[in-house]
Amino acid sequence: MNIQSAKDALRVRPVSSFVTAVKAVYEIIDMEWLMEAHPESGGLWTELGRIIADVYMHSPNSQIVIDGEVTSFSYVQELFLHLTSDNLVDVRDRLERYPREIRFKKAFIRTALYNTLFETEIEAENLYAVAHCIPASGDKS
Repeated sequence: MNIQSAKDALRVRPVSSFVTAVKAVYEIIDMEWLMEAHPESGGLWTELGRIIADVYMHSPNSQIVIDGEVTSFSYVQELFLHLTSDNLVDVRDRLERYPREIRFKKAFIRTALYNTLFETEIEAENLYAVAHCIPASGDKS
């Protein structure tokens, strides 16, 4: 299975099985590389892969709460197709730095995965702007 066929498998609703979803997620994220590069987090990578795969087992018309906001599963499913191994490393790092006990871990991780997609892009834009001396919008200097 290549990345495109894995993404296509997850776009079929409903996904035929959880095993199919997990295999597709592992291919898209390159979970094999992630487990080799960061073996100390092996159990976490498996957990994250299963939480991502679980998102594809829900009807796209169903609702999900992400960071306290209700949205459709179809929206989250489409966004999660863009997750990379870098995003998972970011989520792992956030979990390690989180100062309190996580009570609703699955919901917390879903939100962290969702947020990392936007925060990584914003961080890249900010680094580019700083490197190229582009002033922030609204900056009068």
